[in-house]
This record gives sequence, structure tokens and C-alpha cells, in this order.
Amino acid sequence: MPKPDPALTIARALPKPLELASKTLLVHELARLEAILKTTPEDSPDRPILLRRLAEGYAELERVAESERAKSQAAADAEERASRELEKARKPKKRGAGTVL
Repeated sequence: MPKPDPALTIARALPKPLELASKTLLVHELARLEAILKTTPEDSPDRPILLRRLAEGYAELERVAESERAKSQAAADAEERASRELEKARKPKKRGAGTVL
């Protein structure tokens, strides 16, 4: 089985432009909903709907953040494995440690 290329793993961990745009739009939407919620009276029938949309938006933002964290952690792990393997390959082999027949 071929070993994963660390450079490719790191490249996959970087957020894609569409993901960045999506996250930015989500943050802007949450800011707008919070502003609307501040001006909405406590007894307004729209208030529970706004609260629900805010909750769903924050849950989605948390999912995106967790996904980004997992991708970054996977890339860091791959980089660490690659550096350990490189160090192992650079170490000179000890001679005379085996038995002679």
C-alpha cells in the first residue's frame, strides 16, 4: 500500500474558496439575524423563528469549524509522520548489532 503524500494531505486540509465563501456568508447571516433579534420586541411572533434560525446557523457554523479542525489535525498528523519517517531514514544503521554465523 503506498504511503500518503504529506504535501497532498496538507493541500487537502486547506479550505476551498467555496468553503470560505460559504462560511463568510453564514457569519454575515448570523450577524444580521442577531441585529434583527435585538430590535424585535419580546412578544413578537417572529422572535421564536429568529431564535430557531440563529440556533441552526450556529450549529452549522460549529459543524464547519469541527470539519476544519479535523482536516487540520489530519494534515498535522501526516506531516509529523512524514518527518519521523524522514528522520528514521536519515539515521545511520548500527553495524555489528546482529549475530555472526
